[in-house]
Amino acid sequence: MIFELEPDAWEREARIVDALADALPAPEPLPLPDDRYAHALGDVPAASDAAARDLHAAAAAELRGLAASIRRRARRAADADRTGAAAIESVR
Repeated sequence: MIFELEPDAWEREARIVDALADALPAPEPLPLPDDRYAHALGDVPAASDAAARDLHAAAAAELRGLAASIRRRARRAADADRTGAAAIESVR
């Protein structure tokens, strides 16, 4: 029975994490000049751009997963507290 925040407070925390996921800027390809140096890079820029997109997607997904976990665990804690409160009330 150590639930420190009200369920609404945990929901606000989860929304902050969701907002962080929403605020992650999507990566944009680096514009390269059409010159011999850029051509020497070959497929490296495309691979780098793809890796950046994958990283962005993974980070956003992990943050959304964290928000879902906060909600799920907060509900579980609140349910346990309600069960404890009901047990206490039943012996009055």
